[in-house]
Amino acid sequence: MKKLIFFDIDGTLRSNKNKAILPQTKALIKELSQDTNVVLGIATGRSYARLGVLKELRPLFKYLVLCNGALTMQAKKTQEEKVLNEVCFDQKDVMQVKKAAATNGVALTLFTLDQIFAINLQNDQTLNNISSFKGEQKLVLNDAFFEQQKVYQMVLLHEKENDKEKIQQFLKNMPQLKAYFWDSGFVDIMYQKIDKSYGIKQIKDLYPNHQLICMGDGPNDFEMLKLADVAITMGNTKIEDLKNIANFVSPHIDEDRMYDFFKTKKII
Repeated sequence: MKKLIFFDIDGTLRSNKNKAILPQTKALIKELSQDTNVVLGIATGRSYARLGVLKELRPLFKYLVLCNGALTMQAKKTQEEKVLNEVCFDQKDVMQVKKAAATNGVALTLFTLDQIFAINLQNDQTLNNISSFKGEQKLVLNDAFFEQQKVYQMVLLHEKENDKEKIQQFLKNMPQLKAYFWDSGFVDIMYQKIDKSYGIKQIKDLYPNHQLICMGDGPNDFEMLKLADVAITMGNTKIEDLKNIANFVSPHIDEDRMYDFFKTKKII
């Protein structure tokens, strides 16, 4: 049977503890990439600018679902990746979030195709929790920025638990938006219709006869796992509901048993 397989990155392909893709996972991806009946894809909350963690495995993935589904791309061996589908934030929505973030003392970072911007909320304000994404630039938002850039993802970063409550509260006034909250304090802000399954559907339509397999571990993986013909939840997830919707639950990522798991379950 032909297969279309999408992997999350953090906590699925890449160990958060070791900050690396472990040997068995590398072996799995390399073997799958050599199977002519398998098409590989990435489905991640990461932006295009933050795919360096895939290292030598990156060329093995034909499709990229990025920024939680807001940007879908097809990899080209002889040229740059091609954008298949994109949903960008409207300027007024970004400014509404910026205003609320400034009022509540929460850091805001914007992700474009290949750049990361930490937003200066007020000229005299310095936040301790600026996210310090690698390569980020700091700037003040203005009309010129929106004329030159497409924003695919907004990320808030809070330091205190009551900051989380503040974010939940001000998002109630923005029904067009939703949020994925992470234990690290990061909050992914997306449009209601956007999630990984939205991006994957753009690609699945190209492969109607392929079995769809999705693998993930986080709160932003629910929708794609529900969409999948075969849903694989990582054993290291902290979300029991993710395990409940899975066809299979893998070993913990740090056990480095992913290749053996796929073989044992006859997924490959």
